[in-house]
Amino acid sequence: MTHMLPFPVATHSYFKVTNQSAERQRFLSDPSYEPVFSYGPHMDKDKVARRRERAAGVPGARSSLDLVGASLQLQAQPNDTNLARFRELNEALFGAPRKEYATGLLVRIHGFVTPETQDLWGYIRTALHGEFTEMPDIVPTHEEFTKYREYFLTYTGGVAMGNVSLSQLLQTDLEKTGLAAQGWRINIRDDDSHTKVHHARKTISVGAGYVPRTQNAAIRIAAHEVYGHALRGHQDSVAESEGFAILLEQLLAERFKFRRSYRYLAAALGWGTIGRPLSFREVYEIIWRAMVIVGTYPEEKARIYAFDECARVFRGGLPAMPGAVYLKDGTYFDANVQMWQCLKEQPLDYNEFIDLVEGRRRLLS
Repeated sequence: MTHMLPFPVATHSYFKVTNQSAERQRFLSDPSYEPVFSYGPHMDKDKVARRRERAAGVPGARSSLDLVGASLQLQAQPNDTNLARFRELNEALFGAPRKEYATGLLVRIHGFVTPETQDLWGYIRTALHGEFTEMPDIVPTHEEFTKYREYFLTYTGGVAMGNVSLSQLLQTDLEKTGLAAQGWRINIRDDDSHTKVHHARKTISVGAGYVPRTQNAAIRIAAHEVYGHALRGHQDSVAESEGFAILLEQLLAERFKFRRSYRYLAAALGWGTIGRPLSFREVYEIIWRAMVIVGTYPEEKARIYAFDECARVFRGGLPAMPGAVYLKDGTYFDANVQMWQCLKEQPLDYNEFIDLVEGRRRLLS
């Protein structure tokens, strides 16, 4: 078992960018600059090589550390051979982005275009050599979405209201689910780390400095962590775990909205799912425009957040090299679409849906 190894094996444990703020500032002030990311002490060639040897015979750990080793090799010697190896191991671990899904996201973005944003869309269309007008069948119907939304809101007693902190929202949901009475607690860390559920310790940790972008985002995060992970219990696959937790986030809105979509699109475009592989800068120029078209953020904030989304998918890779992307974050969106496809093919009644929420039922695994 991987947890018996005395060191981290998950790829994202190694691909933690330590200079993101400084690189963002330089990138945004210099239109010709491609970021160069630095990483923490785990990202050391000799250390990773020793850990790969110790992980022999632990398939999941070895394949994960093989990707970390390929990342280090690519950064030391950025050539086609090392890029091909990095991409091969990425695809083996996480799967390549799907053209159908990426196309669906571009069709959705196109649907938001107004006369004021026509030029932004013109840039995207030209960059990707496509029109993107026909939506593939990857979205639940209004009736399907409304049914499961009513199930979830009935179960939870409704959406939390008021402008309260994320830690307060987490605590409230722990109490509503009965998890607090079972010993679950919130652990406030002295940093800006995102929320994380620790099943064995019955804790949800969150950095004191981590502030979600909006109040609605905080409400979604609390539901994701408490109902999607803590209450549901540990799942055997990331797809089962994250795909459903994101579905619960979606059910808090009045209509269906894709989640983790900019990140998935960034990974797909960088990978070359639509057309040729793209560099960090090329992907960024599309993503910030998409954010403005959809009305997610004004341009100044869109540029900042587009950089951060691209950093998630180029960490561990090489921003200046087209196609050198890290595919892990794309798996969440992919799994979420698969969840909705499963519910379309095998509709659930209220009690069956609650079996999903409370961890007695699976959809993908």
